[in-house]
Amino acid sequence: MNQDDSSITSRRSFIRLAAASAGVLTGLPALAAEDESTGAKRAATSPSAPRNHPSVGRLQPKATAYQTVDLSGEWSVTALPIAAEGEAGYAMCLQGLGEHYPAQVPGEIHLDLMRLGRMEDPSLADNARARCRWPEEHSWWYRKEFIVPDEFRANYRQQLILQGVDLYGQVFVNGTRAGMIKSAFVTTRLDVGRLLRDGLNVLVVRVTSGMELIPPSPPPSPEGAAWVASFEPIYSLRTGDTHEWAYLRKPDYNAYGTDMSDPLPNIGITGRVYLEGRRLVVIDSVRLDTIIRGEAVSLEGEVILDNLHPYSELHAVLELQLEPPNGPAILERRELGVQVGRIAVPCLITVPNPELWWPNGMGEQPLYQLTARVLCGDAETDVHRQTIGLRTIELDRSPIADGSRFCFKVNGKDVFCKGGNWVPDDLIPARSYAKRCKKLIAEAKNAHLNMLRVNGFGYYESDAFYAACDEAGILVWQDFSFSDAKYPDQDAEFLGLIHQEVVDAIRRLRHHPSLVLWCGSSECTWGMIKCDPRTTEVCGGVRIYNELLPDVCHELDPLRPYWPSSPFGGPEPNSSVSGDTHMILPDKNVTEEYWQSFGDSCKSRFISEFGVLGPPNMASVRQYFGPGELTRESPIWAIHTNGFDKLRGKASMIAEGIRYHYGDPENFSLAQFVLYGQMFQALLHGSFVEASRFRKNDSAADCQGVLVWSYNDIWGEIGWSLIDYYLRRKASYYWFRRASAPVKVLVRSRDGHLVTRVVNDMLKGYKATVRCGWVRLDGSAQEWQEHSVTLPVNGMIEVARVPLASPAERDPREWIYAATISGSGFPQDQALWLLVPHRDLVLSKPVISTEIRKGILEISSPVYCHGVHLEDEGHEVLVDNYFDLLPGIPYRVPITAPTAGDIYPLTAAIPIIS
Repeated sequence: MNQDDSSITSRRSFIRLAAASAGVLTGLPALAAEDESTGAKRAATSPSAPRNHPSVGRLQPKATAYQTVDLSGEWSVTALPIAAEGEAGYAMCLQGLGEHYPAQVPGEIHLDLMRLGRMEDPSLADNARARCRWPEEHSWWYRKEFIVPDEFRANYRQQLILQGVDLYGQVFVNGTRAGMIKSAFVTTRLDVGRLLRDGLNVLVVRVTSGMELIPPSPPPSPEGAAWVASFEPIYSLRTGDTHEWAYLRKPDYNAYGTDMSDPLPNIGITGRVYLEGRRLVVIDSVRLDTIIRGEAVSLEGEVILDNLHPYSELHAVLELQLEPPNGPAILERRELGVQVGRIAVPCLITVPNPELWWPNGMGEQPLYQLTARVLCGDAETDVHRQTIGLRTIELDRSPIADGSRFCFKVNGKDVFCKGGNWVPDDLIPARSYAKRCKKLIAEAKNAHLNMLRVNGFGYYESDAFYAACDEAGILVWQDFSFSDAKYPDQDAEFLGLIHQEVVDAIRRLRHHPSLVLWCGSSECTWGMIKCDPRTTEVCGGVRIYNELLPDVCHELDPLRPYWPSSPFGGPEPNSSVSGDTHMILPDKNVTEEYWQSFGDSCKSRFISEFGVLGPPNMASVRQYFGPGELTRESPIWAIHTNGFDKLRGKASMIAEGIRYHYGDPENFSLAQFVLYGQMFQALLHGSFVEASRFRKNDSAADCQGVLVWSYNDIWGEIGWSLIDYYLRRKASYYWFRRASAPVKVLVRSRDGHLVTRVVNDMLKGYKATVRCGWVRLDGSAQEWQEHSVTLPVNGMIEVARVPLASPAERDPREWIYAATISGSGFPQDQALWLLVPHRDLVLSKPVISTEIRKGILEISSPVYCHGVHLEDEGHEVLVDNYFDLLPGIPYRVPITAPTAGDIYPLTAAIPIIS
């Protein structure tokens, strides 16, 4: 973030102290470089007095003095009883007991069993519940034989690295137990030099779901028992009061189930496995932060080096190369005397002609390649590579008339965050492919999203996820993996696991420009409202969110904001005027909340969760249903219907939403239920985003962000998402996309008036024409007023305010209020305000005509048409879909996948044809 003089001085003082303790030059000098004209090396005058020579150039190839032996790929796995563990279990494994299978690493046992035909896909039908839970009753002994290269044994440090084990692992190297793993969130590093031998080596890893680690649970209180009873028996591990399951460092969604999916406790070696041999001086970590001072941009931070020799100070050369997206690389070189153990080497790189990284919709996303390399003599002893972006981040909490702001600033500019909550995209994350992740992020960018919140009930996401967000300009709000529970923060072993976990996460992810916030948990602090401040030891997490996490964040990533939990802010979490808010969903007894004004009552400064349920596409329903009969009465329909809707009993949110807007759902066919369920979700999603954006920079009720729950799905279900598990767009995807357009015209009801505003999220202004007025649905009358306006840069402007017509003045069944905007540099847009729900409108039979002009489908109708769409099974044939047509006003939609004969059979959602 931009820093004032005092903070800069304080930071430099800290760096000088670190430099002095490391025996290196203070004052942040530039690094040294080789003389490229002669290739000659400049010798240091003494080990503790480095020489620094900046230059333009590239790293020169050197012989490497380190080794990596990849152990991923084909393994074998043996199934033994759950009680088989330790040396006794290892002996059973050697005796050939149990069933043996081939296995893949990285991988997961359900995937291995599916490949062998021993298990059906848990994501389909009722498989997860009925046929896929038996692996939890076994321990799974993974085995790999390997030969260590002769020269590997010469390394000072010989480590076995397991990048992911879910969950409870015991590691044996040549029959000796080398370590134990009790967290699915950590990378395990084991020193195995004394255990390796010449010739054949054997690595065995015992893995279970970890459920046997859950301590016994006392009977819940009546309140807790009632809470547990509200869940299906499949979720019975959620114990209500004491949350013993929270002892497991494993995502609760796959261990215990959520409203979004059945539980499926994963088991396996989910990350890479390899041997790493290192000697002399290696790189422990690299952290370089963007600093902007006026027009100058620099990278400042430190590289931590580790001298592995037990007693000798070593001479080394540290090289940093920065490759811009355009232009020559910058190479800097520093000669050092490295004391034994770790030292912090302060670094500063001034970036010429800097290209700043911006969120989606505000600018480009240029990425730089940063390489750090260590040389000892003529050999390269270590190298680290990162992709970075030049950007600063801060969280503006400045006070306003009522409460305080909650606004992210990138490069000093306000960002209105339009986005969603990202949930794990599979019951088995080990089969989440980088290609699938990239597609989901591309779809988010296309929908004008600029933020995704990685929620605390899942994993820290894959490197592919953050890299895709970097490229797309999608800001990442990162929860630590804590959600809706009391965690045992008085347990020293548990806190030790947490410390290792957060250090791993921060060091792995902090270089990503997309990552803009560390958040302590999802809803855990909110759950402490009844906690007595004098007895914090029973609150279940205070030492984690208020002490451990901020301490580690401030130490390892000091310039990125930390937020204790979500929601948080104000006297109590979930305040309406301070911090971030989780919006309560439409109540089953309050039908007004099903109306288009859903969201207007919300005064939150930043809505980090809101949502409405809706079905996926019929093609997706058929896909997850399997061969059984597809009916709403089927148990499979119930299993794949979000649990939140089941808790409501007969007052289903979707059914009641359909009833309110479109008609009586019991009279609908299955296809009609799916269509109008999607339309209900879409209408409320779009309306809520518009209501939130309407308050951008509003001095009375400023709002700076809205994140839908959720963006994606864990499995095929009737649920919260904009885009379903099979990557098919729902109708709500398009309504969210239109509501999130960088330049958006908005109409809302305020104090007996219909108010028209325009918001502009881009860093440039525009001249625009705004027309607003009353439109008769049959097209027989239109009363427009035209306004020429200049849209403020990254701002909001109010255009018109007219009295809300009474039923006596205008028949609410026959009139709507509308606004349109046009101009150069942004697409056309419109906003509508209805006086009654769609089912009460007097609608003419739809008459839709189309014409193709240079790859654009121009669509028009003489009468109002709602939910005009092309049934494309959720795939993008047209850029836009499920839109409303105003009488006589052409709607232009680019064609992305031309159909045979250029035929586009568009239909309107209503009137309903039985």
